[in-house]
Amino acid sequence: DEVADDEFINIFLTPRWTKDHPLEQVIGNPSQSVRTRRQLESDAEMYMFALTVSQTEPKNIKEAMANSAWIESMHEELHQFDRLDVWELVDRPL
Repeated sequence: DEVADDEFINIFLTPRWTKDHPLEQVIGNPSQSVRTRRQLESDAEMYMFALTVSQTEPKNIKEAMANSAWIESMHEELHQFDRLDVWELVDRPL
């Protein structure tokens, strides 16, 4: 049996950038290697990292419903309730 060349491609390994990736979407300097938080050289870089990866919780339902990530998260949570059979849907009280 011959194995296809792409059968063992690591789907979790993604390049930092490619020659076709729009440069305006690259965060940081693409010519530098990827660095861990511990390797960041200055406070400014650490703040930029924190701002890039952090997400704030919505203050109300209107903000949550305007954010697709929160909508997806709510759907996942409701799916878990259903999957784990931890609640029973009943008719609305009169």
